[in-house]
Amino acid sequence: MKNWVSLMLFCLWLPSALTAADWELINNEDGIKVYRKEDPNSNMFEFKGQGVVYADAARVITFLTDIGLMTEWVDGCKKAKMLERNFTEKSYDMSVNQFYMIVYGENSVPWPLQNRDNILKGKISYDAKRDQALINLKDTKHAKMPPQSGLVRMNFMKVRLTLKPIKNDKYTWVQIYVHLDPGGVIPAWAVNFISKSVPYKTIKKLRKLVKREKYNKEMEKLIVHHILQLRKGKTVKNARKNKDKRLKKQ
Repeated sequence: MKNWVSLMLFCLWLPSALTAADWELINNEDGIKVYRKEDPNSNMFEFKGQGVVYADAARVITFLTDIGLMTEWVDGCKKAKMLERNFTEKSYDMSVNQFYMIVYGENSVPWPLQNRDNILKGKISYDAKRDQALINLKDTKHAKMPPQSGLVRMNFMKVRLTLKPIKNDKYTWVQIYVHLDPGGVIPAWAVNFISKSVPYKTIKKLRKLVKREKYNKEMEKLIVHHILQLRKGKTVKNARKNKDKRLKKQ
């Protein structure tokens, strides 16, 4: 069965407030670990995957924000388009924490089931304390894309991608979290069976995608600029704290 449940993933993971002991390791292959956790409020598992993508974080984010590429790295994605976005390659005067996009996607499913579609609002943020970028996506509605005839709208989906620079910014540690309900009459066991491969395949495809030479280099420059500015702000803030501590001791 085609892994259609991975609709609209660009995105890879929501660190839970629960402890690591609550997550069960279910796969460890090609340097990618996949975990699952029971959701007490439904029959659907939560899944997350962790692995290294061999490119810097700015390049990875650049590919993730290029919606035209979703059909290449999201399993079963038949169609994807941007409905709304509040930033461009020239958004140097905005904070990256203000960036958002609203995306529509359609995923193929095996006959006789109807294809699924979804609308997700994604927000980018930066955690200066941990020096990592976050992309949070959650189901939403949009006037440009009401429910479509012949498609089942997925009304519950949460995705978080965490990207942490490692190896002197040469590579990126990626974590992908996904929790969804495809709607319709699909058994929960079938959804869980297919969903468990989503984090693994997402990271594998990202590893391949970021090797591409042609991509939006202007967007990459923008992301690099914002990451450097945010890191600079953290450095200045820490310097002020250390100065205050020294003054108190005098």
